[in-house]
Amino acid sequence: MQTILKTTQLEQSDLLLEVISDSLPIKTHFDLLQWLQGKVQPFLPHEILISAWGDFSLGLIYFDIVSSHPLLRTKNVCENTLTPQILKLFELWLNQNQSPQILNLNESVLNAPSLFKDDHKQKEFLNFNFHEMKSVFIHGIKDNRGSHDCLYMLMNRTPISDEVKTPMEILMPFIDCAFRKIDQLEDEPIIQNTDEVQLKILTAREIEIMDLLRDGKTNREIGEKLDISAFTVKNHLQHIYRKLNAISRSQAVNKYLRLI
Repeated sequence: MQTILKTTQLEQSDLLLEVISDSLPIKTHFDLLQWLQGKVQPFLPHEILISAWGDFSLGLIYFDIVSSHPLLRTKNVCENTLTPQILKLFELWLNQNQSPQILNLNESVLNAPSLFKDDHKQKEFLNFNFHEMKSVFIHGIKDNRGSHDCLYMLMNRTPISDEVKTPMEILMPFIDCAFRKIDQLEDEPIIQNTDEVQLKILTAREIEIMDLLRDGKTNREIGEKLDISAFTVKNHLQHIYRKLNAISRSQAVNKYLRLI
């Protein structure tokens, strides 16, 4: 960061444009990691990055952990512990006018000792690494047209300077775009195409709703057809999204079509 700060404003602008340009061809997980650990670092220094996305108002969120350390991976984290903490940070970000926030990392912000799965052989080591993080920088994007909010949390062992706020605001759309171009870092479970598995995943009522949803029906129209309220339809859809690991109507329909 000090090297960047010593450059002129014009040079900083040129370097930012180079970072942005390098984000455009990203297509793989390796491309993303190389970009984040490379040219992004001087502007946004971090050792661990947590990307979270979904419908935060419903608590329907997914997350990925990006780190150069091979053990600091999404699959090793206890989802039930991290998700409420991410929701808390998102609420804090919203209450601060959706502006970049720098926080001291402590148990009231992110409770490291309970983050990792009990059966993981390296849990003590992973907890130690998270415990070593002293600060977290958060920023995101509120999707006012749909349900695709996002929050990014950059963690460091050393204090983060306020001077990173401007680069973060500039780079935020490109960081988000880079993440959206690749699959979730952990492979999704393979769902077999059999009636037995289909019925196990979705209830009869949920299948009725999905059949109407794929025909383009709204919640109100689905409710009228099934003689239930639009609110009840919305509750059913929340359960369906969780079961299909989807964050939108279109994604749920696409995954449902693969089942039938």
